Amino acid sequence: MRHERYWVNHGGTKVGPFDSKAAAWAWCDNDVDNGGIGGFVIDDSYTTSEDQGHYEQQATGQHWVVDVAGHWG
Repeated sequence: MRHERYWVNHGGTKVGPFDSKAAAWAWCDNDVDNGGIGGFVIDDSYTTSEDQGHYEQQATGQHWVVDVAGHWG
């Protein structure tokens, strides 16, 4: 699953996070409109995946083992 995350580099200061590129650029535009220096957008989006688990065989029979979810992709 892709998770959108953007930051603005504002003169060496990181502003955000923003959940869309448009929102980050809107912040930059608004800053310039109000006399600021604006900035540039950094794409820090990431993807996660979930393992559903696996079966293990034991002397008492099979049972379901849930693996750790949310591995970084």
